[in-house]
Amino acid sequence: MAYITKRGNSYSVRYTYEDEHGKSCDKWESFPTKEEATNRKKQIEHELAAGTFLIPSSVTVAEFLMDWLPKQCSKHKWAPKTYESNLSTIQNLIIPYIGSMEMQKLRPYHMENLYTTLSKTPCGSYIEGKKQELTEKQK
Repeated sequence: MAYITKRGNSYSVRYTYEDEHGKSCDKWESFPTKEEATNRKKQIEHELAAGTFLIPSSVTVAEFLMDWLPKQCSKHKWAPKTYESNLSTIQNLIIPYIGSMEMQKLRPYHMENLYTTLSKTPCGSYIEGKKQELTEKQK
């Protein structure tokens, strides 16, 4: 459950969530208008109810993906080649571009920029996220 409190000239949304260790944590977020605070309160309550709430943390995209990949492999019983292919994609195409970003700060436009960059480069011409010059044989 989230609550709105007026604090001086702003409005704060206070909510409780459980961190990755199951510990109960309180979080305050401030907004200049009551409307913004109300919208955020609704969003938080919806995410908490749906189980999609992201716990505030400083985990990077690279850390998240390298933790997520083995779990998905076990969960879906991937073949070794599938795991290797997905690991290669993450290491060569995702981590060099957005791997150092915090998950909490990742936005759709970051993904759009990544897709645009990758779509402008021919398949197979990336090595560790850097565009490589194709030889005449590869063209």
